[in-house]
This record gives sequence, C-alpha cells and structure tokens, in this order.
Amino acid sequence: MVRPLSPYLQVLRKMQITSLLSISHRVSGVFLFFGVLFYSWCFALYVFFTDFVIAFSSRQCFILINKAFTFLFLSSFTYHFFNGIRHLLWDFGINLTNKGVSITGVIVVVLFLLSTLSLAFLVFY
Repeated sequence: MVRPLSPYLQVLRKMQITSLLSISHRVSGVFLFFGVLFYSWCFALYVFFTDFVIAFSSRQCFILINKAFTFLFLSSFTYHFFNGIRHLLWDFGINLTNKGVSITGVIVVVLFLLSTLSLAFLVFY
C-alpha cells in the first residue's frame, strides 16, 4: 500500500504566494545565518591579520564579490524582517483570512523591494 507523501500538493494547480513566501523566508534565514558567520570570519581576519586583509581587499575581484554578497545579505535581511513582522501579526490573529494573507504577502514583497533598493543605494553610493 503506497500512500502519497504530500496529498495537499496534488490539489494545488499553481504555486501560491503564501507557499512561495514561506519557502523564501526559510531560505533567507539560512542565508542570514551563513552571512553572519562570513562577516564574523571577516572581522576576525581583520583583527588578527590586518596587513593581509588590507592587501587582499584592494583587489578588484574581492570588491565585486564583497558588493554582491553585501547586496544579497541586505536583501535577505530586509525580506526576513518584513516577512517576520507578517508572521508576528498572524500570531496575534491579524489578517488570517485568505484575502488578508494574500494582501500582506504582496505588501511584504513591495516593502522588500523598495527597502532593498533604497538601502543598497545608501550603502553603495
């Protein structure tokens, strides 16, 4: 007797915004964890091996990699922040209807995009 592992996935015809945002929330949390580890490692290198870090950080490839990683870290932070507020509202019983969940999902995406672009503009320019 073979039972389906996830019978609710067979009912869904297309990807919903709630499932997409839930998966993205988890991925951004994992990326934030590794980002904090990376920046901690960079800080430790700077404290203990200052001359090496200064010589290495002047290379163009390192500058581009650092900017790309900083942008990804910043975007993960803003997304995780706004979606976390959305989940806290759900914990208080606010916007638990289908329409409320969809509207707050769209609001999270819009706030995430606007805040990421504005913070990236502040950080990089």
